Amino acid sequence: MKRPWDGLVPTEDIAALESRGRPLDREPRFGASPALVVVDMTRNFVDPGYPASCFATGGEAATQGAKQVLEASRRAAIPVIFTRVLQSTPGSFLPVELGRSLGESPEILDHLLSTPEGLPDGNAIADVLAPLPGEIVISKPKPSAFFGTPLDAYLNFLRVDSVIVTGMVTSGCVRATVVDGYMRNYHVVVPEGAVADYSRFQHLASLLDMHAKYADVASVAEVVHYLLARASAAKPAAAVV
Repeated sequence: MKRPWDGLVPTEDIAALESRGRPLDREPRFGASPALVVVDMTRNFVDPGYPASCFATGGEAATQGAKQVLEASRRAAIPVIFTRVLQSTPGSFLPVELGRSLGESPEILDHLLSTPEGLPDGNAIADVLAPLPGEIVISKPKPSAFFGTPLDAYLNFLRVDSVIVTGMVTSGCVRATVVDGYMRNYHVVVPEGAVADYSRFQHLASLLDMHAKYADVASVAEVVHYLLARASAAKPAAAVV
């Protein structure tokens, strides 16, 4: 099976990673009680016209991939949780919310996450992935969906043992969420066609790093197939007359 990082990484590096005990060419493993976490797929990152948009660097395809996973997750009736950037005051960010070190200027990130005049609120979940009533939306102060948020409490309450992570950007908030999920003993699956980044190199390198250490990177088709099979298995058997 072709993997997204094929051709990017020297074969000797692949051999070195596999020598640590985890074959890279493996089937994804899913937990018994999964949840979907959609990381920062807000208009800022998904839609064209916003300074932080990934639309032209794989974001358009990733949004469609995330939509497929989201729809399959809903059919499988697993928990769905969205994240967005914490914004204490709508339209502006505190320095701590921008994540800049003391003494650094926040202007660049502030510009990236601002909503251009005339466009809808960029920190709202993108319309194509809009949450349904009852689905959880969490505002997070740092890259990881777990840091400083109630995500872990929600997952424990819902008796979740594994998380499927989609979102943006691959090398930033997605990877941070995956690592923190691994640290909390959740099995993590990343549909590689449902995440995107500003840099193709960082996107592919991050996918390889996560797959080698912290998660199973799978295709959107594999994840959707698992979810739809789960949905079918949950249907009550037809009554025999």
